[in-house]
Amino acid sequence: MTDEEGAKAAELARRIGLRPSHAKRRTDIYRSAKPDEVERALAALGLQTVSEATPLEQWAPSPDPAPAV
Repeated sequence: MTDEEGAKAAELARRIGLRPSHAKRRTDIYRSAKPDEVERALAALGLQTVSEATPLEQWAPSPDPAPAV
């Protein structure tokens, strides 16, 4: 970790109220984090989470077949 990266991690830790070692774990993509922890870290950076649920194409209802004449 470079000095600049360490400074960024320390600043993030300060903003979200965690020790630098804990903040580093929250930003490690190979560790799982609780959703509220992610939201708190993003909020400290002026960001928010947005979640959207849409049907998968395979699960979308198929159109009604044409009526038999």
